[in-house]
Amino acid sequence: MAEKTKAFVKDVLADEANEYYGIVSYFMEFHRDDLPEDMTRELFPVDDPSALTLTEMADYLRLNRFGSFLDEETRGQMFIMDLTFDPEITNELLVIYFNLNKQIVNISHES
Repeated sequence: MAEKTKAFVKDVLADEANEYYGIVSYFMEFHRDDLPEDMTRELFPVDDPSALTLTEMADYLRLNRFGSFLDEETRGQMFIMDLTFDPEITNELLVIYFNLNKQIVNISHES
Protein backbone atom coordinates (compact mmCIF):
# COMPACT_ATOMS: atom_id res chain seq x y z
CA MET A 1 0.00 0.00 0.00
CA ALA A 2 2.93 2.37 0.59
CA GLU A 3 3.92 2.16 -3.08
CA LYS A 4 0.30 2.74 -4.15
CA THR A 5 0.24 5.78 -1.90
CA LYS A 6 3.48 7.17 -3.36
CA ALA A 7 1.94 6.83 -6.83
CA PHE A 8 -1.15 8.66 -5.59
CA VAL A 9 1.02 11.45 -4.15
CA LYS A 10 2.74 11.79 -7.54
CA ASP A 11 -0.64 11.98 -9.27
CA VAL A 12 -1.74 14.69 -6.84
CA LEU A 13 1.42 16.70 -7.55
CA ALA A 14 0.80 16.40 -11.30
CA ASP A 15 -2.61 18.07 -10.99
CA GLU A 16 -2.75 21.50 -9.38
CA ALA A 17 -6.56 21.29 -9.44
CA ASN A 18 -6.51 18.22 -7.19
CA GLU A 19 -8.12 18.91 -3.81
CA TYR A 20 -5.00 17.64 -2.01
CA TYR A 21 -2.44 19.50 -4.14
CA GLY A 22 -1.95 22.34 -1.63
CA ILE A 23 -1.39 20.00 1.30
CA VAL A 24 1.01 17.70 -0.52
CA SER A 25 2.94 20.44 -2.29
CA TYR A 26 3.36 22.42 0.95
CA PHE A 27 4.68 19.28 2.71
CA MET A 28 7.20 18.69 -0.08
CA GLU A 29 8.25 22.33 -0.41
CA PHE A 30 8.76 22.59 3.34
CA HIS A 31 11.27 19.74 3.29
CA ARG A 32 13.08 20.91 0.16
CA ASP A 33 13.04 24.68 0.68
CA ASP A 34 12.57 25.53 4.37
CA LEU A 35 14.84 23.15 6.26
CA PRO A 36 18.51 23.99 6.80
CA GLU A 37 20.67 22.83 3.91
CA ASP A 38 22.52 20.19 5.95
CA MET A 39 19.21 18.56 6.89
CA THR A 40 17.95 18.68 3.31
CA ARG A 41 21.12 16.99 2.09
CA GLU A 42 20.59 14.18 4.61
CA LEU A 43 16.98 13.70 3.52
CA PHE A 44 17.74 13.70 -0.19
CA PRO A 45 21.13 12.17 -1.07
CA VAL A 46 21.50 13.86 -4.45
CA ASP A 47 24.00 16.45 -5.73
CA ASP A 48 21.53 19.33 -5.52
CA PRO A 49 18.43 18.72 -3.37
CA SER A 50 17.04 22.13 -4.34
CA ALA A 51 16.80 20.89 -7.94
CA LEU A 52 14.52 17.98 -7.03
CA THR A 53 11.00 18.27 -8.33
CA LEU A 54 8.20 17.72 -5.84
CA THR A 55 7.26 14.58 -7.74
CA GLU A 56 10.80 13.18 -7.51
CA MET A 57 10.73 13.78 -3.76
CA ALA A 58 7.85 11.32 -3.41
CA ASP A 59 10.30 8.48 -4.08
CA TYR A 60 12.07 9.33 -0.80
CA LEU A 61 8.93 9.01 1.33
CA ARG A 62 8.87 6.06 3.68
CA LEU A 63 6.31 4.43 5.89
CA ASN A 64 6.46 5.62 9.47
CA ARG A 65 3.29 4.02 10.86
CA PHE A 66 0.24 2.09 9.68
CA GLY A 67 -2.85 1.47 11.75
CA SER A 68 -6.61 1.50 11.92
CA PHE A 69 -9.28 3.29 13.91
CA LEU A 70 -13.03 3.57 14.20
CA ASP A 71 -14.18 6.79 12.57
CA GLU A 72 -16.72 8.46 14.87
CA GLU A 73 -18.38 10.33 12.02
CA THR A 74 -19.01 7.35 9.72
CA ARG A 75 -18.91 4.70 12.44
CA GLY A 76 -16.75 2.68 10.08
CA GLN A 77 -13.26 1.31 10.29
CA MET A 78 -10.58 3.40 8.61
CA PHE A 79 -6.90 2.84 7.98
CA ILE A 80 -4.21 5.44 8.44
CA MET A 81 -0.71 5.58 7.01
CA ASP A 82 1.93 8.06 8.09
CA LEU A 83 4.62 8.83 5.54
CA THR A 84 7.73 10.87 6.24
CA PHE A 85 11.24 11.25 4.94
CA ASP A 86 13.56 10.50 7.86
CA PRO A 87 11.96 10.55 11.34
CA GLU A 88 15.40 11.19 12.85
CA ILE A 89 15.52 14.52 11.01
CA THR A 90 11.90 15.64 10.66
CA ASN A 91 8.72 15.04 12.65
CA GLU A 92 6.48 16.21 9.80
CA LEU A 93 4.06 13.58 8.51
CA LEU A 94 1.96 13.19 5.41
CA VAL A 95 -1.04 11.31 6.80
CA ILE A 96 -3.11 9.23 4.39
CA TYR A 97 -6.57 7.92 5.31
CA PHE A 98 -8.06 4.84 3.60
CA ASN A 99 -11.50 3.27 3.71
CA LEU A 100 -12.07 -0.49 3.87
CA ASN A 101 -11.81 -0.69 0.07
CA LYS A 102 -8.24 0.70 0.24
CA GLN A 103 -9.37 3.95 -1.38
CA ILE A 104 -7.70 7.14 -0.22
CA VAL A 105 -10.34 9.35 1.34
CA ASN A 106 -8.26 12.11 2.93
CA ILE A 107 -4.73 13.49 3.28
CA SER A 108 -3.37 15.77 5.96
CA HIS A 109 -0.03 17.24 6.97
CA GLU A 110 0.78 16.87 10.67
CA SER A 111 3.74 17.39 12.92
